[in-house]
Amino acid sequence: MPPPLSENHHDELNDIISKISESDSDTEESDLDFFKILEKAGKKTESSEERENREILDMRKLWSHWILIFIGVIIIFDIILVTFYGLGYWSFENSNVVIAVITENFLKIISLGILITTNIFTKIFKQNNYK
Repeated sequence: MPPPLSENHHDELNDIISKISESDSDTEESDLDFFKILEKAGKKTESSEERENREILDMRKLWSHWILIFIGVIIIFDIILVTFYGLGYWSFENSNVVIAVITENFLKIISLGILITTNIFTKIFKQNNYK
C-alpha cells in the first residue's frame, strides 16, 4: 500500500492536475479554432466554385446573344441574296455562286453551334466524361 500523501504532496498533485486540465482546455479551444478555420476555408472554396459557375453562366448568356445576332445576320443575308437573285436585281454569271454562298453560310451556322457547345460548355463535358 502506498504511503499516505503529505500536505505538500497533495498540493503538488493538485497543481499538476490543474495544469493538465488547463492544457486540455487550451487544446480543446485550439482544436475548435482549427475547425472554425477549416470551415471558413471550405466556404471560401465552395464560394469560388459557385463564383466560377456564375461566371460561366454569365459568359454563356453574353455569347448566346451575340451568336444569335450573328446567325440572324447570316440568315437575313441569305434571304436577301436569294430574293434579289430570284427577282433579277442581282445577277451572277454562274448560278452556282448563290448555291455556294448559301451552303457556306449553312456550314458556318452548324460549325458555330459545334464550336460553342464544345468550348463554352467545356466544364459540363469534362464532368460527364469522368462519370
